[in-house]
Amino acid sequence: MNFLLVLGTQKCGTTWLGSRLASHPQYFAPLKEWRALRAFNKDFLEKTRGFDELKLPLSTRKINQADFMTLSKEDKRKFLTGSLHNYFSVAVSAFEWRKSPDIEVKAVGDITGANGLADENFLRFYKIAAEGVGLRIKPVYMMRDPVSRHFSAVRMRFENRVLGREVVLGGGFSVEKHSEALIRLCLESLGVDKFDKRASYQDIVPKIERVFGREEILFAFSEHMKERDSINQFTNFLGLDPFEIGEATARDSNVGLLKYEFPDEVKNKVYQHYSGVYSFIRDRFGAKVPQAWMSVAN
Repeated sequence: MNFLLVLGTQKCGTTWLGSRLASHPQYFAPLKEWRALRAFNKDFLEKTRGFDELKLPLSTRKINQADFMTLSKEDKRKFLTGSLHNYFSVAVSAFEWRKSPDIEVKAVGDITGANGLADENFLRFYKIAAEGVGLRIKPVYMMRDPVSRHFSAVRMRFENRVLGREVVLGGGFSVEKHSEALIRLCLESLGVDKFDKRASYQDIVPKIERVFGREEILFAFSEHMKERDSINQFTNFLGLDPFEIGEATARDSNVGLLKYEFPDEVKNKVYQHYSGVYSFIRDRFGAKVPQAWMSVAN
């Protein structure tokens, strides 16, 4: 049972991947972002949920498809985070669920960008638990040019927390009026954990390789996802039939509504902040690194 585990990271194409795979007849998506591992990881580190006493392998129970799928998104997440038993029960049960009576589900997945931030020991525990219930974890790590990712995260945060979507939709946004505030937020975000940790590829890549094995992980660059057949690197990895789709569009991605191009002097400061990340990625992935990364780095 191939279980897709997207390890990260936000603003790197997880929404695009979720929307595309959700339309594949052999893939079942109980929820786009499960967000359960974040809760389990916290409890694991704080020893508040009895992980030391938890017996492996875990037991699972069959979950009725109609009962689960009719729950609200919030209630689905409450159930999934209730226990590892619930989490794996949904994962295992989903292989018996159907989009069509005559099409077999060959892969299920948890596409949550923050999964890659989990503690190494917890991820190792999680892998053992998953294998114990018959799941074969298929880990994917998604990356995006750190400067581009930082700008995207800043624009999204500014849109949601400062302007509000209604202002952007209603045409009340003025670049001239807000550019100074945007630049200030951009620079203030450098060195902030919420921004830095999600682009700390030099820390996350070695960690997940130690847990899952370098050859077992699909490393994907969001810049390649605009290519017409890009989805098939994922379908091949998951053992699904090839999938014909068109090019990615803004509606398939969580790109936000706010458009703003930061000045070159700001770009240079952000690049300098992430220069170590670029060096690691170039050394680790070589010719696989998208040209867009190389042009920024040079």
